[in-house]
Amino acid sequence: MPKEAFEIKSFDVGVATSPSSRDVAPNAAVHSENIDSLTEQGKLVPIPGQTNWINYTGTDFAELQRVNQVGERDLIIYDNSGNAGNLNLVSDVYEFNTAKSLDGAIGSLGNQPDVNFVTNNSELHIGGTSNSFNLPATAKSIIFLNGRTQFNTGSTTGYNLFDSECHNPDDFLTITVQESTQNAVIPYSDAAYHYAFSVVYDEYQESPLYFEENIGINTWGRHAKVDENSGANNTNKGIKVTIAIDTGDTKFTKRITNLRVYRGTSPRSQFKAVGFYRLVKDFNLMTYAGASTSGNTKTITFHDLNEELGTSYEDNTGIPQTLETTHVNYKLSEKLDNSLFIADCMQSDIGFESQTYIFKSKPYRFNTFDWTLDYVRIDFLPTALASFLGKLYVFGENKMIKVNPQTLVVEDEFDGVGCLNQNCVLVTEYGMAIADDRNIYLHNGSNPAPISNVINEGSSYSWQNRLKTYDSFMLFDSKRNSIITFFQTNLVQGDEQWAWAYNISQSRWDLYKFGNTVFKGGYNNKEGDVVIADSNSLEKLFTSTTELAFTWQSGDLNIGTDSQRKIFFKIYVFGTGTIDVQYAIDKGSFSSASSVNASTLTNEANGITLPANARKGKTIAVKVSGTNGEKVDSIAIVLRKLSIK
Repeated sequence: MPKEAFEIKSFDVGVATSPSSRDVAPNAAVHSENIDSLTEQGKLVPIPGQTNWINYTGTDFAELQRVNQVGERDLIIYDNSGNAGNLNLVSDVYEFNTAKSLDGAIGSLGNQPDVNFVTNNSELHIGGTSNSFNLPATAKSIIFLNGRTQFNTGSTTGYNLFDSECHNPDDFLTITVQESTQNAVIPYSDAAYHYAFSVVYDEYQESPLYFEENIGINTWGRHAKVDENSGANNTNKGIKVTIAIDTGDTKFTKRITNLRVYRGTSPRSQFKAVGFYRLVKDFNLMTYAGASTSGNTKTITFHDLNEELGTSYEDNTGIPQTLETTHVNYKLSEKLDNSLFIADCMQSDIGFESQTYIFKSKPYRFNTFDWTLDYVRIDFLPTALASFLGKLYVFGENKMIKVNPQTLVVEDEFDGVGCLNQNCVLVTEYGMAIADDRNIYLHNGSNPAPISNVINEGSSYSWQNRLKTYDSFMLFDSKRNSIITFFQTNLVQGDEQWAWAYNISQSRWDLYKFGNTVFKGGYNNKEGDVVIADSNSLEKLFTSTTELAFTWQSGDLNIGTDSQRKIFFKIYVFGTGTIDVQYAIDKGSFSSASSVNASTLTNEANGITLPANARKGKTIAVKVSGTNGEKVDSIAIVLRKLSIK
């Protein structure tokens, strides 16, 4: 039979590891490294490398998130090096495009194996895992204080770390109630009057009410008395309320902006009010200058003269006035409909069962939870939350549910589809990407469709063969319309970092190799660049003027027939630069690399000749490799099919 040429003119399929190497299409790879899906007419073009953006020695970037404040986008980074758990700031990352250093530490979380960040404008809400029995750590919040004062003195600005809890003020308030020297506007009735107190955090989140024993005042007819048996008979007197605030208490933080006083009534024989507590007084502690000072104690005194009352506590907050705490610790969180949804929780009154509760915060108040009412209970331990198409998705290891965020009703369940962790679910304009232990999916809002079948098995780099102890995560490359899933292999090759990239528009997979480093997370900047965190730096992927070294390996090419033997004479490579070429006959070992000048169009210069004693077989596999500036347009194999006997 005459010689013939078998050509591979396009490389637009990507990688397929799962089929048999004989079943892989000629223009697909069984293995490739660093091939850019933004190819020119199906050429093999390497991806650009990364550029260093922030380098900070001794830092272990474990989590990062942007926050908004005063027209800027700042970056907050969780640094877990040395178990310190420092939170570091990089200011104005939205507009800043050249390398810069960290601006300093905000505070410390201590050693937490996992942290979860959700931003709400200039606030960062932090859930996570403690080292004690893998329970939720104490929830924290980073609040930007723009010149915050208290009692019209001092000024605090910048980012500050606080506990998330809106504490009941019983730890730092001392209350006394007595007869006023001033007349009431309206005479008091024959009843007992009771007071309750709250503090407001961040100008909009109100704490639970503080009811102190013996702070009510009994009245007899129209006469206000501290004690009905005292014999006092001062007609129409008001009630004097004195509030001492211990500003040195650790729970009295700069988050507190207001003190509110509420009043309720009851028959004189009862110690608690009947009905609702209604607002008597609201002190703006940021501007209030009338307090007396003794050491750390600020004392506020006012006379309740029975004037018209304000709204009730429950109307102000949407929280039952009897609820003693509105706080829940959590591992996972997601923002949806101006509320914070939290999962894998620990609520002190519910106990360990709260790990299977999903709680919803009050709108716009991410630290305020009516845990008695605003929840949905599930039958599995959650691993991730996501907001997608107006619904809340809750994931377990092998289960997913869809929850209506308004009614907190489970609308749909999907068995067999789960999520590895909070960073393995990614919402894009093309759908929601999800990665579990078995597959990677793309969810269009109706059904999650598996997209990784071709890379799940068959190679040391396949998804199911990844290193399971590494916390994989996803980011979106908007320039390539690609979902990038970062992982490590089980191969003994140090801490090499790899990623599978799925180009949505081309439905192709490509494998990226990033060298001996470990990536911890990342985000997208204003330009759409993928910013990645490794052990001690932040880098922008695919932005370097230097391209990464690349490799492309074909399947076992049968040139039309599996059973027919062939003689393979030459392999030609056309493209740019010097390309290393290797081949393997009938699934044997690959030959040593031979360099060819792919830019030269003469047959000898851009091809290699197979030795006469190693050129016969039924299949041939070809591997080409290059470095910066090199690319492959096509590959041609000259062969002769032998007669079938």
